[in-house]
Amino acid sequence: MSRELLFYRSGDGGISTARVDDQGTFTGLKDGRVNPNWTHIIPTNNNLLFYRSNDGGISTAKIDDQGTFTGLKDGRVNPNWTHIIPTNNNLLFYRSNDGGISTAKIDDQGTFTGLKDGRVNPNWTHIIPTNNNLLFYRSNDGGISTAKIDDQGTFTGLKDGRVNPDWTHIISA
Repeated sequence: MSRELLFYRSGDGGISTARVDDQGTFTGLKDGRVNPNWTHIIPTNNNLLFYRSNDGGISTAKIDDQGTFTGLKDGRVNPNWTHIIPTNNNLLFYRSNDGGISTAKIDDQGTFTGLKDGRVNPNWTHIIPTNNNLLFYRSNDGGISTAKIDDQGTFTGLKDGRVNPDWTHIISA
C-alpha cells in the first residue's frame, strides 16, 4: 500500500480510496464495498488486516497506486482482541481484560501466520509503536512498560516505569 487512504463505513461495508498529494490536493480514487462490521483495520507491511472482534474473523487486502482495493485472504483468529498494533513487520494482538497477547505476520500475498502466544499485565489502555519498540501505557495510574517483538514474533519486556496519569492520546511523531 502506498500513500492511499481508505475510508470505511462499518454499517454497510462501503469503502472509498483517495490520496492527498504533496500540494495538499485531495483526490477521490475508487468506491466499492467489503464486508460490514469490521472493528479494526490495521496497515501492515504493504497490506491491510481487517478484524472483527466478536467472532475473530479476519481478511487481508491491498490497495494499489490507482486506489484499487483487492481482497486477498480470509480466515479466523481468536475473538475479543482489544488492540492490534503493527510493529517491526509483525502484529501484536492484545486483550486488555486478561493481558493475553499473540504475535503474527502477514506476507506479501496476504497470508496470515500466527507466531507466538503469551500473557502480559492486563488493563493497558494504550500501546504505541515507537523506535522499533512498543510503549504500553495505563491511563488510570500512569504505569508504563516498554517491550519489543523480534522477527520470529517473540515478545520481550524491557523496562517499567510511571508517568503522569490520565493521558487520552499518545502518538509517536
